Amino acid sequence: MRLLTFLGTGRYTEVAYRLDGAEYRTNLCPVALLHLLHDIDEVVAFVTPEAEQKWYGELCARASECGAKCRSVHIELPRDEKGLWNLFRSLEREMHDKPVALDITHAFRAIPLVGALVAGFAKAARPEHELRVFYGAYAAEADRDSAPVLDLSGLVAVLEWTSAVTMFERSGDAREMVDLLRQTGGPLGRGGKHEERQRIDAVAKALDGISNSLKACRPLD
Repeated sequence: MRLLTFLGTGRYTEVAYRLDGAEYRTNLCPVALLHLLHDIDEVVAFVTPEAEQKWYGELCARASECGAKCRSVHIELPRDEKGLWNLFRSLEREMHDKPVALDITHAFRAIPLVGALVAGFAKAARPEHELRVFYGAYAAEADRDSAPVLDLSGLVAVLEWTSAVTMFERSGDAREMVDLLRQTGGPLGRGGKHEERQRIDAVAKALDGISNSLKACRPLD
């Protein structure tokens, strides 16, 4: 898995980053993810020249200790629409050929939003590739010595749902909605929430029936 991350020039305080019951203490969230995810073999850091000088060397040294390759992609802080599209293209190029984890913890200003949009676009274009999004929520709790790592991967599905709902509204074809509902039901069922899984399955079945009836020109069935 390739880890995409951003580095700034701020002062990053050492905390214990926590994810799925495990934790790792460091000042750089991408370093914590190297230890908490276990399957990262490559780190790509998006950096300005100033950020590269300040933090990139430390990140690469820690990545090497974990057996992961490390490289940088130079970016400029987006100050207009052209800058935003340049950042979009730089990110998208790194998401096309293997599973990706996107870390937006140390991203600056509008960059997390661009990252989330690129993640949604990449997932829609290549649904077979795993794509996860993480944010280390430093100072989100009263305990400033510890920070939960939030898994935001589910938010990537918002764009998928937007496309699926649009398709259903325009054509009556609910296949994408049904697929997304059944994907949602899987984790709920495995989590022991049987009633939630049943309700989701019922909605998926009803939508599938409506869609099939519309396709057969039998809307009153």
